[in-house]
Amino acid sequence: MISIEKTLTIVKIVFSVFIVFHVAIIISIIFLDIIPVDYVWGGQLKTKGELFIFELISILVQTICLLYVLLYKKYFSEKTTGKIIAWILFIIFSFNTVGNILAKTLFEKIVFTPVTLCLSLLMLRIALTKKTEK
Repeated sequence: MISIEKTLTIVKIVFSVFIVFHVAIIISIIFLDIIPVDYVWGGQLKTKGELFIFELISILVQTICLLYVLLYKKYFSEKTTGKIIAWILFIIFSFNTVGNILAKTLFEKIVFTPVTLCLSLLMLRIALTKKTEK
């Protein structure tokens, strides 16, 4: 089984990359008009306004997830709250994986399904961590 340290490191990297990715989406679609709006978010969004709101929410969620992982060892590893947060994130990323499988765009199916599946499994690893594992 992967160690909790490796798990936390991988998750930190993934969340950091996601934040940069979503900022790049905002810049490339909204400000530079490079990629069509219907190419992201499973092809469900129709306007730049919708996209901007979804991207801001995504950046906020990714930042909260990153902060949770960064602070895990110091504040959450010994507390029930930390376990609950990890279980909630596991469920969210599991549903996200299903959403990516059902996405209209092949890009999201091929690229993001494995990423969110891995994230859900990594969050499961954190949720199942025993107090003695620190």
